[in-house]
Amino acid sequence: EEYLKQRANEGNTAATAPTAPPALASSSGPVSSIDSAAATTSVGYGSASSYLDTLSRTDAIAADMLDSSRKASTAASAPAKTDNFKSSPRWRKKTKQLATLGPASSDFEMIEKLFLAGADVFRLNFSHGEHAQKKELLDIIRAVEAKYDHPIAILGDLQGPKIRTGTFANPAGELLQAGQIFRFDSDETPGNAQRVFLPHPEILEASEVGHVLLIDDGKVKVVVSGKGPGYL
Repeated sequence: EEYLKQRANEGNTAATAPTAPPALASSSGPVSSIDSAAATTSVGYGSASSYLDTLSRTDAIAADMLDSSRKASTAASAPAKTDNFKSSPRWRKKTKQLATLGPASSDFEMIEKLFLAGADVFRLNFSHGEHAQKKELLDIIRAVEAKYDHPIAILGDLQGPKIRTGTFANPAGELLQAGQIFRFDSDETPGNAQRVFLPHPEILEASEVGHVLLIDDGKVKVVVSGKGPGYL
């Protein structure tokens, strides 16, 4: 801009045409008016009109360059256009968040709310529930992913090896007393307070007297006091 102003000022000066310097006296007499007029028509770029034409073209090129520079600067500084839902802090955070899905968070609306609140990974606990239920949750997560066009990770928490007993005749289970004798056997009959079916013959065969078995993740401890064919 300063350059354009300077050039404009120069153009105004040229347009007025500089005046000829005063005639100097010499031994041969004063300079003639014809010589003085000729001197005023040849300054810098040639004639005044030629100078103005050259200045006009130069200024036009400079104006185009300045306009292009401004457009490039505006484009570089303009914020990227984003969808409204991706302008919230949820999409700009750096930390990944994990959410475990359970009975209270198993429908589309709740999973969508968790996702919009910041959940990046959904954990499915395979220690509980049926595989069909997990498949339903997986389909819902993928539907949310497709709706927002944003990848969502799924963590399948697989249970370790768990040894479970057979069923009990009493739906509420049985209460064992400390120090009592209790038998694990291969009889599939529902259990009671004295015995229960153990559907793992390898455990019955590998256990020896004195071995300790932990039940319910260690809440109950039993010690093998005897064994026989198909029972402990």
